[in-house]
Amino acid sequence: MSGFAGWNSFAGTNLVTQVFTQGEANVVVSFENLASQPGGGTWVGQANWQFFPFNRQAVSATITLRTWNGMTLNQASNGLRRTAQHEFGHVLFMGGHSAVSTDNMYPSGTIDAFQALTQRDGNSLLSAYCGSFANRSRGNGYLGTPIQGGIRCPARH
Repeated sequence: MSGFAGWNSFAGTNLVTQVFTQGEANVVVSFENLASQPGGGTWVGQANWQFFPFNRQAVSATITLRTWNGMTLNQASNGLRRTAQHEFGHVLFMGGHSAVSTDNMYPSGTIDAFQALTQRDGNSLLSAYCGSFANRSRGNGYLGTPIQGGIRCPARH
């Protein structure tokens, strides 16, 4: 939850409320456990989303976070929080990655360290919403056919 909530300060609103029934959720988070720690380049987080292109209104999204047997406390608390924050950035319409390794939206990171959002990450969010996340369009008219997207994000050791 703290990884997802990292976007709140840039969005100017609380983006995350935890619910306990999948039917109530806009974003469903699931965990996939691996037998052992993934090697470099193996994905540790994946985001998939569906949205209406007319007003960029989200229809649904899923985030899959990978855990593994023997995961250390730092990997579970810091690395998983970083990955959750990164994947939630994709759900917030950042379909690509940053070219700057210090940004949380860089395509890979260490699996045992937290990397806070940078001002560049926040500016990317605001750019996606023309400077104001809180005042984004929420029209209820014809929305067209939803578009689907997805991305897998690798680990770096």
